Amino acid sequence: MLRKIIFAITPVSLIFLLAGCPILIEPSVLDDVLPGVAQMISEEGGDLYTFSVSDLPTPSTLEERFSYTYGYMLYNTLLQQDEIAHLNAPYFAKGALDANAGSGMFSADEMNRILFEVQVMLLQIAQQELEALSKANYEYAHAFLEENKNREGIITTESGLQYTIIEPSDGPHMDRSHRARVRFTLTDGQGEVVDSAESRLLSLANLTPGFIEGLLLMNVGGRYRFWLAPDLTYPDGGDSNPAGPNALLIADVTLLGLE
Repeated sequence: MLRKIIFAITPVSLIFLLAGCPILIEPSVLDDVLPGVAQMISEEGGDLYTFSVSDLPTPSTLEERFSYTYGYMLYNTLLQQDEIAHLNAPYFAKGALDANAGSGMFSADEMNRILFEVQVMLLQIAQQELEALSKANYEYAHAFLEENKNREGIITTESGLQYTIIEPSDGPHMDRSHRARVRFTLTDGQGEVVDSAESRLLSLANLTPGFIEGLLLMNVGGRYRFWLAPDLTYPDGGDSNPAGPNALLIADVTLLGLE
């Protein structure tokens, strides 16, 4: 089951960060040159000269070694992000060197427009991935529940809630006037714990339909396990679902008391 998308550095956040930082120095726009060649201002005479980045010797000073290491690690990290793995290495290096020289191929306004284009592209990609993940989770949940309902001891309510009674009890019955003191473990369809508590006070007003229905079946001292379809937890698609959008939730609940 697909469940989560995790980025080492979130591309969308990176673009928002870049787009939100004003470009303080308006670069002098230069004619394009070969992407493997960087143009910089000589500290000695201020004259413009060119050199190939690939011709640089192995760095020796701490400043040189740090600069190379930082550039290497930054670019390598960016390559881990599928959405921006198509970075052009020579132009990436040239952009850094042109920024150091205070000159560039694009004006500040042009660069801001480019960043905006990439931001829009990444948002579209993220939305497509979210929709695909939500669809996959939904299909997995319903396939799982279709098979699970035939297992021994599984009860299915009219709404589609599935549960089994692990420890029956004849204690006080839960109703809508109560708040429930519970011990619970919440897992996804793969058994990964996404939430748990030894003692938590729950108000029905703050719970999803499936949890409400489940608690109203219980007596104090009882322990139930519930299988909750996405339709019974976060029917809007479930951005708040701790297991991921439209993910199956399995709740092991002991009703400790009523308040």
